[in-house]
Amino acid sequence: MLFTKRDLGRLVWPLIGEQILSVTVGMADTVMVAYCGEAAMSGVALSDSISFLLLQVFAALCTGGAVVVSQHLGRGDGESAGRAAGQLVWVTGGVALVMGGAGLIFRVPLLHGIFGGVEQAVMDQALAYFTVISFSFPFLGVYNAGAALLRSIGATNVSLWIALLMNGINVAGNALLIYGWGMGAAGAALASLVARAVAAVAILAFLWHRHTPFSLRRGLFCPPQARTVATILRIGVPSGIENGMFQIGKLLVQRLVASFGTVAIAANAAAGNIACIATIPGSAISLALLSVVGRCMGARNPDEAALDTKRLLKAAFLSMLALNVGVWLLLGPIVGLYNLSGPTREATVQLMHWHCVFAALLWTPSFCLPSALRGAGDVSFTMKVSIASMWAFRIGGSYVLAQGLGLGVLGVWMAIFLDWGFRAILFFIRFKQGKWRTREVLR
Repeated sequence: MLFTKRDLGRLVWPLIGEQILSVTVGMADTVMVAYCGEAAMSGVALSDSISFLLLQVFAALCTGGAVVVSQHLGRGDGESAGRAAGQLVWVTGGVALVMGGAGLIFRVPLLHGIFGGVEQAVMDQALAYFTVISFSFPFLGVYNAGAALLRSIGATNVSLWIALLMNGINVAGNALLIYGWGMGAAGAALASLVARAVAAVAILAFLWHRHTPFSLRRGLFCPPQARTVATILRIGVPSGIENGMFQIGKLLVQRLVASFGTVAIAANAAAGNIACIATIPGSAISLALLSVVGRCMGARNPDEAALDTKRLLKAAFLSMLALNVGVWLLLGPIVGLYNLSGPTREATVQLMHWHCVFAALLWTPSFCLPSALRGAGDVSFTMKVSIASMWAFRIGGSYVLAQGLGLGVLGVWMAIFLDWGFRAILFFIRFKQGKWRTREVLR
């Protein structure tokens, strides 16, 4: 067997630590910005909803690269894995550079076009944050590519330490620039820029100098490989379309939330931030499934891929259940960290109570199962289901429940839960049918 239970544990635990760091530092960002007022907090939330859309495009390329590298390693072909790794870094870094430039050039019409109805104070903070954070996209693209490569070889402990470094710099920078220099949202963005730049350099330095199953150094100096890039794109483009459409859906929903006023925006931002805590183990296992299934399918062993998927899904479900119970019980103190006004606090608590219930029940099959399917190369199906579900439930349902039935921001979250349920059913059926077993990534 390629992976024992102990191997899976060694892969997943550092990823959980990395997700904890990501979420807690994300919370620290929001809490620190909230010190400057709800307008600053809302502005950062609106800017992030756009930047996440841009970032998902090259994050999808990392998905394609991780699958290709993992399957080459599963076949014992380190040379081809090295070429794929080098191409992944170049393509992802180049796309991220274009995305950063586009963000800078079009930031004003973009923010005003989507969120033109918000208060001027919120818009000012959103523009200040987005202007600076756009410079960090190329560094984040390279970092994500490096992290995907580390996951493909099981070196998740290394990505954990680099994430610790990045997030430590981010928190320290926030403390200095927000509290010390009073830079508000722009200070939070500048701290993130420095942290991402350091992380990108660190992760490339490790892959360059350390012995790995593939040679990144040789892969980076390899001439462009059209076939390798095409294979990465064959996996990455559907994932990119899926992720991009998903983020567009979130933007449309965010625009709807923005129409309900600053209280709704702040409550939605705070609840969304806290909700990330409740999905930490699922997010980590979702990342692990991509590499595990990829390695198994590269070794032409779909039976082990199915077995490892079931093991990891069981671990995800049990850990999500336990964690969401804990979040529910500690919700009062957690929400208290955000320095929210009375109405905003009440709305945040209400949203999180509902989220804890549905995250425990539906998040694992809705998001972990498609990662397993992507690892096998079954990306077209996951794309079609995700896009259809988003438009029918997340977007359509939001307008029906939030506006039509007058539920406000709670209606938006109810529509999200409907989206999760639909996705979970179809992905479960697809996995049981076993069509993913016959997918060919490397031709």
